This record gives sequence, C-alpha cells and structure tokens, in this order.
Amino acid sequence: MVLDLSIHQLRTFREVARQGSVTRAARNLGYAQSSITGHIKSLETKLGYPLLKRLPHGVRLTQHGEIVRDYAERIMLTIQEMNGALQPQGEAEGRVAVGADPVLMEQRLGRLIREARYRYPKVTVSPRQVSVHDAAESVTRGETQLAVVAFEDGTGVFPDGLVAEKLPPLTLAPVASPTLAATPVTDSARPLRVLTVSADCTCHLPLVAALRSRYGVDVSVIEAGSVGGVRELARAGYGLAMLPAPDDSLAAQGLQVVPGMPHAELDVRLVYSRPDHLGRAARSIAELIRRMPQPPPPPACPAARPWATCSSPETENREKHFRPARPVPREFTKHFVNSRGWPCRSCCPESHFPKAHRIPGYQPSETFGWNTFPNLRLFM
Repeated sequence: MVLDLSIHQLRTFREVARQGSVTRAARNLGYAQSSITGHIKSLETKLGYPLLKRLPHGVRLTQHGEIVRDYAERIMLTIQEMNGALQPQGEAEGRVAVGADPVLMEQRLGRLIREARYRYPKVTVSPRQVSVHDAAESVTRGETQLAVVAFEDGTGVFPDGLVAEKLPPLTLAPVASPTLAATPVTDSARPLRVLTVSADCTCHLPLVAALRSRYGVDVSVIEAGSVGGVRELARAGYGLAMLPAPDDSLAAQGLQVVPGMPHAELDVRLVYSRPDHLGRAARSIAELIRRMPQPPPPPACPAARPWATCSSPETENREKHFRPARPVPREFTKHFVNSRGWPCRSCCPESHFPKAHRIPGYQPSETFGWNTFPNLRLFM
C-alpha cells in the first residue's frame, strides 16, 4: 500500500500536535482554521484512522495520532536536512527554534537574537521556554533544534543520540531587598523564603542547600512563575532569590547581594542532535551560542557603566553631563557630545570615549559589543 501524503498536511498535523489546539496552530501557520481542519480530515481519510480526539478545549492525539506525530517529526527533520545539503554555500536562512530555561531565556537569549539579526538576517530565531527536564525531549521530538539549559554540576542526564556541549557556566548571586539583606539569617522572627521561577527550575537549589547546611534552618520555596516575578517579590522583601551575577543594575532594581551567602555556579549545556542532523541555519546559530560570552563583571568605577553622570571642575558651573562608556571600534571619526554640544574630555579617559556611531555596513564585534548610543547628538 502506497500512501500519497502531502508535506503541508504533515506540517499542519505536526503543529496541531505541538500546540494541542487547532486555533493556535492556524495562528502560527498563518492558515484559516477551516483549512487546518481540512488538512487533518484529508490526512485521516488517507491513513484510515482517526488522529485527533476533539475536546471542549483543544484536541488530544489518539494512539494512531501519536504514531503519526513521531514519524511526521522525522520526515520534517529529514526535509530540513535535505534543504541544508542542497544549499551548502550562500547565506543561511530559515527558522531555528531555540529552547532555554527561564533564567537563560532572559540572560542570554536576548543577546543571541540581536546578534543573529546582524549576522544572519534571513534566519529567524524562535525562542521557546523549556525546563531542564524537558529540554532533551523537546530536541528529540524536533520541537526545538537547539536547547540551552543550566543545572547543578553532575545532575544533567541526556539520552543517547544527543550532544550536550559544555558552555561557560552561569554564576548566580543571592539577592534580596536592602532591608532583608541586612537582617541576620539566624533571626528566628523572620520566616525564610526562597524565590524561584518554578519547581523545575534548579537555580534556587544551591541557596536552599546552603541555608540548611550552614545555618541549620528550613526554608519555604515560593514559585513566582517568571524571572521578572522573582525579581519583583525580592524587591518587595518577600524572600531571597538567586539571580545571575555579577549584575551592576541590582541597585537600580532595589536589590542587594546578601552578605555571607555563597554564590553558585551552574553547569550550562547546549543540547542538540548529531551535527549532521542540523541544518545550515541551526549550525550557524549554534556557533553563535558557543561564542556568546558571560555578562561583563561589575564595574570598578562609574565610567564602566552604560551611562554615567560625572561632574568636572573644568566644566562651567560643574554641570553634570553624560559620557558614553561602552567600547566600540575606534577607527571611525564621529564623536559624541554632551547635552550642551561639547565633548566630555576633561574627566573621561580616552578609553571611555567611543568614537563610533552605528553606520551602514558596520558589523558587531565578536564579543557582542554594543555600537549604538541613542539620544546623543553628533558633530563632525
């Protein structure tokens, strides 16, 4: 028996299986909902089995639907590999789904998307939030081509057939509101709460272990749902949290590193299938992830911050003015000026006085350096 199946029908069925909803699948694929329904019915007619069970809210795969879903994932992956093999030269293009746990999603994925837009304008990076435990399964099933996850060293287990490449570790610091950070941990009048994104997140585990082993106190773990939620609760003094460090913006966020508590270093892995199974676009994004550096260390002086105010005795009335401080290529000739039109030279060293503005054709540096400074006037 020869099955005459259409690729677009398999793609439609795969998306419905991933989303668990015909409506969401239609929105993601850009089809009308009636078209999605027609594709599924046509596929069921050709196969001779029902693939979906309609529910009041969404759909669920039948036993035959789960079998077809697994093969559809393999077929679509093979098509992607064939496309990459037919176009070994030229510019990478396509969509790459990158999974990441909540902390790395905020800490590294944003920079990855910006750099990918510069280097590979025809490649779309589609971020997907996954937990550490679901990362391997999402790659195996083809839901993501790449996954970046962080976990305590030695706790990550990945099945055969997947590559778990080691990346620079993620350093976490215990933070809290200034009032809570100044309160001794052994103060029994204060209930200890540790904030985390979800039960699957491993970032809070080192802090919980340190509190129990060092101070012999038990803590309650509060799930905030997102990194932003953790930050807001910590700012409100609701509990302690482990956030990426070093971060020179903690003071601006109303947070402070808790003294006497150890920092933690999580193992970070890039998970993907065998390299020969990755398309050209996925290989290009994987290379960007490998080169993605750690955040810069906390500055030793205000000049190292993105925007710093300073007062120079040589400036009339000791007025405050801004100095740009991010390093950019020095071969260009345009200079930044302060709000009154004069360059800030008297109190800013030459190394902190960039000479470049973003111009056509400029490419970002290998270290993901910023090259734009908005809201400043330029003079020749």
